[in-house]
Amino acid sequence: MNMRSKTLFLAVAVLVLSAVAAMAIPPDQAYVTNFGWGKILISDKDFPGISKCDMSLFNVKNGIFQITGGKDAKLYGRTLLKDGKGYGFYLNKVKQANARKMATRKSDFIRHTFYVSHDNLGNQLYRTWPAGLVANPGWTEIGTIENIFEPENASWTSSGIDKEGIPSGLMSWLEEARIGYRVYVVTTVGFKRDANEQKYWDKSLLKWMIPIEYVDSEPIAAGTFEVAASTNPKATWNCKVIKMPAAMDGKAEGELSALKGKDRVATFSFTLEKTYENKARKRCDYKIYMTKKKGDGENEDTYLGATNVSDAPSAEYAITRAFYDAVSTGLSKRVLPK
Repeated sequence: MNMRSKTLFLAVAVLVLSAVAAMAIPPDQAYVTNFGWGKILISDKDFPGISKCDMSLFNVKNGIFQITGGKDAKLYGRTLLKDGKGYGFYLNKVKQANARKMATRKSDFIRHTFYVSHDNLGNQLYRTWPAGLVANPGWTEIGTIENIFEPENASWTSSGIDKEGIPSGLMSWLEEARIGYRVYVVTTVGFKRDANEQKYWDKSLLKWMIPIEYVDSEPIAAGTFEVAASTNPKATWNCKVIKMPAAMDGKAEGELSALKGKDRVATFSFTLEKTYENKARKRCDYKIYMTKKKGDGENEDTYLGATNVSDAPSAEYAITRAFYDAVSTGLSKRVLPK
């Protein structure tokens, strides 16, 4: 197993499936009536059982499930497979379409893969948001839940996702996610195989290495959920640079607007010093000092501290990192509104 495959294997979480679903009980018809097949339903309140559709568990706006982010965020889910067919139906389709690859098959799986709309610095990661069950998104996933496909799974048309199975990377992201950030989740089924045709010689281990290939089905259920609120006070904050410093010498001042939601609530001045540059990698280290400029009814500016940002791809990236440190300080000093 090469390092890429090993890393992927270690990053995969274990899918926790509903015990009642093991009896192949069909989902409550109310799920299908309210949401339709091919959907992944998301709740931050409690686990949606298969035999009873409790609509009070779901907060849905324009087809998007609304959840609360923050340190104590919770996620539960339920899949309703495309056209009401079982996992086994779609697994057989994958195997038939990839018959030549079956010779080196190792095991079968059910997977839920999560894609986030932004990183925690506000950089948008997607170009086009998926519309319906078409194909997996073209940007990098933040985490995957994987379960070994067992014979009894074949007839299941629905399965549950419990909070203990949610990838740690997604939970860390939810802790810092800002209002309006979204997550797209896709369910697939398929098999893992030895990709002998991609065999290569590892010079450090002095042996041939065979990568593991995941052969996935088309998406058989999908859903979007959005951070509509957060228990993290920083989650509602954003910044917009008004003026960059004339020089990155730690003396020239720049200015930015501190936004809470869409409202400008403060102005920060800052200095930017480039302390190291790696031209080959196009990465720099910066030291940034931030000060909140006095507002109405305030007698003086408030110094919010210095932040060292290492390995930044751009000055704007470093400023955003420093801004969130400054917001934390401003909240603790009570010079910014919660």
